[in-house]
Amino acid sequence: MTFIEHSCHLALAPVVSRPLPRHARLNDCSEADEGHRVEGDEDHMTLNISVATRALAVQTSDFRLTYAGTAQIRSSSAQKQVVLHYRDWSGLLCYTGIAEAGNHNTAEWLGRVLSHKPGNRSMKEVVDQIQSKGSVWLKRISASQRHHTFTLLAYSNQIPHIYTISNFQSLRGPDLPVPADQLFVSHVRIRGVECFVTGQKSATDEDEIADLADEMSRRRTPKALRAHAANVSRKAAMRSQDLVSESCVSSHMLPDGSGEAQVFGNIDDVFIPSLIVNGMDTAPVGPEALKQSGLPTKARMVGATWSKNNQAAVMLVALRPLANQVGSGWE
Repeated sequence: MTFIEHSCHLALAPVVSRPLPRHARLNDCSEADEGHRVEGDEDHMTLNISVATRALAVQTSDFRLTYAGTAQIRSSSAQKQVVLHYRDWSGLLCYTGIAEAGNHNTAEWLGRVLSHKPGNRSMKEVVDQIQSKGSVWLKRISASQRHHTFTLLAYSNQIPHIYTISNFQSLRGPDLPVPADQLFVSHVRIRGVECFVTGQKSATDEDEIADLADEMSRRRTPKALRAHAANVSRKAAMRSQDLVSESCVSSHMLPDGSGEAQVFGNIDDVFIPSLIVNGMDTAPVGPEALKQSGLPTKARMVGATWSKNNQAAVMLVALRPLANQVGSGWE
């Protein structure tokens, strides 16, 4: 069932069913000249910030894609973060590395891998799916160019976890100089403040990251911490020489599995991300709702909110036509 509030041009689509980070170096894909879109190495990166405590998790992802080998911008509205919501757990998943190669699109691939018939899927099953199926398509990328990392923040039965699913990074220990043949899993059960930055780490400021971690430990409000993390990402973007977009999505999640995602800043193209509820992707619902209501289908997410675990799952998604964006989007 879909509700449209015409005065605000918002589409609400509920779906109901019973220690501090290290530098992260990413790949420079020589195949980009043949039309493959990637996140590159220290010169060509995205920026994902994942920080969590026992009481709250926050994750930000920028929207920029660039060709490796050049600083040419290919997109400033790319999806790099997915929300997962199940009966017993919820998660925020982001990626950095290969965005496109040949006919492979990582965001679309994730939507397919994470979607399934309505029902439960454990956190381990999701991690195993990404690891096994991701290893298959990454083998098609030349060994020196296939650096790739997924980061998952999750609460399972209110216990906080952070995973990396990567072929060169782990949560503890140094990055591998050459990516492995397979994705491997690194997992930590969070006890204090855990912070992990992937992508354009060199553009971030250690004091700003430390301040964010400190604010997390002080248990500020989720709204305030979403905004704080988004501003850390924005400041890094200003130092990145256009390799990171100032606009980003910043999401929070509570131990009971509930949470919110918010887009900070305006974007120049359609952005309706995959939001997975009990295996069902809400992304197709929004455009159809706009179409049925006679509103422009070129729209972007303003925000999303979802209910806690162990009850009928409800996710509300607010969309705004691109033509209706006003100001900077940071107000």
